[in-house]
Amino acid sequence: MDTRLRWNHHREKMEAGASKRLSALSALAASTWGTKMVNLRQVYRAMIVPQMLYGCSAWHTPGKDRVNSSSELVKAVRRIQRRAAQIITGAFRTTAGDAVDVEAHLLPVQQQLEQTALEAAMRVRTTPMYNDMAAEANCSDTEKSPLDLLLAILQRKHGVQLNQLERRQPHIVPPWWTPPFTCIAPSAELAIKDHDEVETGSICIFTDGSGIDGHVGAAAVTLRSRQMSGISTRRTQYMGSASASTVYAAELKGLAMKTEWSAAWETAKHGRELFKLGVKPGKDVLSIHCNVHRAISSVITQMRTGKIGLRAYLHSIDKADTDKCDCGYGRQTVRHVLLECRNWTEERQQMWAGKPPCVDIKRILSSSTMAVQAAKMILRTGLLGQFLAVPSTVLTT
Repeated sequence: MDTRLRWNHHREKMEAGASKRLSALSALAASTWGTKMVNLRQVYRAMIVPQMLYGCSAWHTPGKDRVNSSSELVKAVRRIQRRAAQIITGAFRTTAGDAVDVEAHLLPVQQQLEQTALEAAMRVRTTPMYNDMAAEANCSDTEKSPLDLLLAILQRKHGVQLNQLERRQPHIVPPWWTPPFTCIAPSAELAIKDHDEVETGSICIFTDGSGIDGHVGAAAVTLRSRQMSGISTRRTQYMGSASASTVYAAELKGLAMKTEWSAAWETAKHGRELFKLGVKPGKDVLSIHCNVHRAISSVITQMRTGKIGLRAYLHSIDKADTDKCDCGYGRQTVRHVLLECRNWTEERQQMWAGKPPCVDIKRILSSSTMAVQAAKMILRTGLLGQFLAVPSTVLTT
C-alpha cells in the first residue's frame, strides 16, 4: 500500500505496460512501410491512452499552481505520447513533442489529463449517490478532496452550474441485453423513408433538440401503438438558456480544450518549423495523410517539421560534414531540393506534370495534393537513405 501516495509503483507499471504496447505499435509500421498513419493513431488512442490515463482522476488535479507527487507521472505520460506520436507520424526522434502532437492530431497530455479527470468528476457528480460521497462544505483548499477540486474547476473554468445538472438514474440490465437501435437520418426525407421501412409492431421514439431566441429545449415523441397503452407518448423539456451549461463533460469542454491547445501551440518554444507553415491544431491536419503510402506520409511529416535526412539538418546534429548541396548553389534544404536545385530539374518537371509550378514552399507543404507530389519527388531523388527500399511503383502512381 502506497501510504504516502507518491504513485511510484503505479508509474513504473504504467511505463512498463506502455513500453510493450509502443513496441507493438512500432512493429505495425516503420517509417517506410506498414499501416497508415490514421490507423496507427486509432490503435494508440484505443490501446495505449486508456492504460496511461487509468485512475488519473485520483492522482492528477489540473492547475498550473499545483506541483505535487503526480508530476513524475505527468512527465512519464508526456514521454510516452511523444514517442507514440513519432512512431505514428514517422518523424525523427528529435522532433518536438508539440509538433508531432499537432501533426498526429493528438490532444496534448495536459489537456488529456484534465479532460479525463473532469469527465470522471462529472460522472460522480451526476450520480444519485453523490450526496453520500460529498465532503463537508466548509473546508479549506488544503483540506478539499480531489473530487472537490475537480468540481471547483468545472464551475470556475467551464462555467458548469453543478446544482442544475441532471442526475443519472442507474438502470441494471443483464449482460446479454442489446440496446435499442439508434438512427440519425441526414435529412427529413430519409427519416421518413426509414420510418416507413420499420417493421409493424416496432416501437419508434423520435427525439430532437433545438435552440430558439437563446433558449434550449428537447423533445421525444412516439406514435401510439398497442404496446404503448397507458404510457405517455410525448415529452418535452426546457433545458435552460443557451449560455447555461446543461450538457455533459465531453461536449461542454470540447471548445475550451481546443482553445487551450491553440493558445499553447502559439507560444510553444519548439516545433516552430511546422508553426511557420500556418498549421494549427485540428482534425483537418489528418487529411494530408489519408490514403497515401506510409513512406510518403512519413516524408510529408519530416518535410513539414524540418527534421529530415537532408544535409542542412544532418549537419546541424553532426551527422554530415557539410550542409551544402552537391549542385554548389546553396544549403541542401527541403525548399532548395523542391524549388531550386539544378540536379533535379527532370524530377521537378515530373512533380508538376505539366501544371503551372508553385514557388511558395508554405503553400506546397500545406496542400494535401502538392505535399504528396513533393514527397514523391524527394523520394525519387534518392537523397533520403532511409527510404531507398520504397518500391518505385509507389512513386509513379
